[in-house]
Amino acid sequence: MLLLGWLLTVAQIPWQALVISGLGVLVLAQRLLRTWDKGDLSALLLVGLQMVFLAWYGVPDGQRQWLLQLATQWSGTEAMPVALLGLVLFPYLALLLTLFDGFLQIRRRELAEFTGWLALGFGSMLTILSLLSPSLRTLNVGLSTLALTMVTGRQQQRNLGTERQQQLPENTLRSLADLTHLGGLFTLAFAIDWFQPRLGLVPWAGIGLALTVGEWWFSLRQPLTPDPDDPPELYLPWCTRVAGILL
Repeated sequence: MLLLGWLLTVAQIPWQALVISGLGVLVLAQRLLRTWDKGDLSALLLVGLQMVFLAWYGVPDGQRQWLLQLATQWSGTEAMPVALLGLVLFPYLALLLTLFDGFLQIRRRELAEFTGWLALGFGSMLTILSLLSPSLRTLNVGLSTLALTMVTGRQQQRNLGTERQQQLPENTLRSLADLTHLGGLFTLAFAIDWFQPRLGLVPWAGIGLALTVGEWWFSLRQPLTPDPDDPPELYLPWCTRVAGILL
């Protein structure tokens, strides 16, 4: 019945289709809590994603065109407005990362791994779209790095807790820490390119050299394998060493 109602309203009355989709989300969420099945999770996420587009098409045409024109002029994407999705859909990526963290916390490892791969693929797609605009790619990578920092920090705190029941393998957590650290470096580079788009090759070489020296200086001042009782900065020396090598 819900599917039939959605099909009858999606083309002409998007707000009614949005309400029907909301009911579908409630039904699928209750089913997921009973089955913990990846198929139910996929259906729930797909319905939630199409609700974002329904909400957009539910805005009156005049206001929607005005908002689109304003956003494309600000980001410089008049020729490729699809690049705006790299930032507009970021809250959905944050939702995926929240689900990933939540499934880990309740020990649903299979669903957590599935959601993690979905978040990686979805986030990569958004980043690729945002590369068309200096402002969008800076904000996208910066927000993604911030979200990864929160997830990785929470996981490290759990691994270093009193019970020491690891929810992620050490190599996976180290890869997340590396990805987060590199995301911070890319955010810095994108921000410089955003505000100084005509920066020459020599200044960029100087920035790269300064970052390399800084990464190696910090990594050499810290033990590569600190005491397990140390705070969640456990993998920071390793991250800076890897970043120094890449730079």
